[in-house]
Amino acid sequence: MALGISFEDLLRYDEEQLQKWHELFARRPHLLKLEASPTETVATLVFHIFTAEYRSAQRLLGEEMTPNAEFKHATADELFAIAEEAHRKIRHYLASASTVSMEELRTFPSTTLGEFTATPKKLLMHLLVHSIRHWGQMARILRESGQRADFSHDVLFSKAVQ
Repeated sequence: MALGISFEDLLRYDEEQLQKWHELFARRPHLLKLEASPTETVATLVFHIFTAEYRSAQRLLGEEMTPNAEFKHATADELFAIAEEAHRKIRHYLASASTVSMEELRTFPSTTLGEFTATPKKLLMHLLVHSIRHWGQMARILRESGQRADFSHDVLFSKAVQ
């Protein structure tokens, strides 16, 4: 057994957090309209988080990348359905991945970079850290707008990891 945290641990933690964010935005959909930056709302930031996960999962599975226009994202339920499908795809990839395949250098397509080279392990690490980093940003955006997420974000208090 390798020491350290597994992708499965991180996925469970991420999914636990996603459920809480989904419940928050379903109860308080007006929060999705808050300004996240001069050019983004909270909803567009959430959309970015989820489409990045989705496309990373598609890359791992060798699937064509879905264009933004094909994702339904008008409501909290539609937004979070993107994440649910992304996580289903990630789990599908992990179920067939091996230690060797996770370390193989691959070239992946990118809508912004053209192509990039990385191991699946690095791509998985990126997509999970990317998500966690943006959710921290989201908590800050809500606080600065006089709102707050009414749940803990700390791994220490998570039930997903013992």
